[in-house]
Amino acid sequence: MEDAPYAPPAASFEKPPAPPRLQDAFYVVSPLKLCIMFLVTAGYYTVYWNYKNWRCYKNHHPDGQEWPPARAIFQIFFLHDLLREANEYADAQGRPLNWKSDTDAGIMIALIVAWGVVDRLWSRDIAASYTAPLWAILGLVLLVYYCKVQGQINRACGDPHGAGNARLTAANYVWIVICMLLWLGFVASLVLPPAAT
Repeated sequence: MEDAPYAPPAASFEKPPAPPRLQDAFYVVSPLKLCIMFLVTAGYYTVYWNYKNWRCYKNHHPDGQEWPPARAIFQIFFLHDLLREANEYADAQGRPLNWKSDTDAGIMIALIVAWGVVDRLWSRDIAASYTAPLWAILGLVLLVYYCKVQGQINRACGDPHGAGNARLTAANYVWIVICMLLWLGFVASLVLPPAAT
């Protein structure tokens, strides 16, 4: 086919591909998704949350010596550093948070330790009528702090509502189903009479 020199240029109606989203410096997640995963997993989601934050941080600082799995498991030793880094990152991006990250980290660490102690007491059936409600209250207060901190991290990354990670993924649903089965087993153990031996 010959080129027609006076023909109008052919228009392309294809949508240009969206530019790839840059990896966030920290883990962005919506508060609702954080709450759902925290409650369903009885707080174990915080290990993943810490891992993802340190993994994102390491991706932005590939020459660093951080090992995200260890920092996630031993979160009480590294929470101050994580929140301080998020605060400094926000300042560097021109999004100052006016946030006392050390204070929040200290309160969260105290809550995590207290929650663990109460969990141990409850699991050993020590004053269960007091430790069970106290475990639930401490867990909810800790969740409030995680949501507060997540809001600051989201703002530091330029996504204040966590819209970039607001939807539950297939992996989230798998964990929800597994944890709900565990919760059902736990509730059944409390309600059903023990089997006769």
